[in-house]
Amino acid sequence: MVLGIVLLIGGTVGGTIYLYKSYLDYMIHDSRNPTVLEVLRWESAKWTGTIVIAGSVFSGVLLLGISHVIKTLEEIRDKNNHGNQETS
Repeated sequence: MVLGIVLLIGGTVGGTIYLYKSYLDYMIHDSRNPTVLEVLRWESAKWTGTIVIAGSVFSGVLLLGISHVIKTLEEIRDKNNHGNQETS
């Protein structure tokens, strides 16, 4: 569960920082007519940052869901084991 939270927060913050840094680099070097390379670099940075954020959100939520299911299954197992010990 903790790993899911760390992945969710870390990836989102990391992707956001990457996008912000790339945007600042683009705006600093931006002129009235940006070169094709500058535009291409900014567009690829947008895609990369978005993929990092989306991937971390998806993976983090998936890990949180799996940990919740495992916790529920452990509770069910413990109730069944507790009930079996009383009847024996």
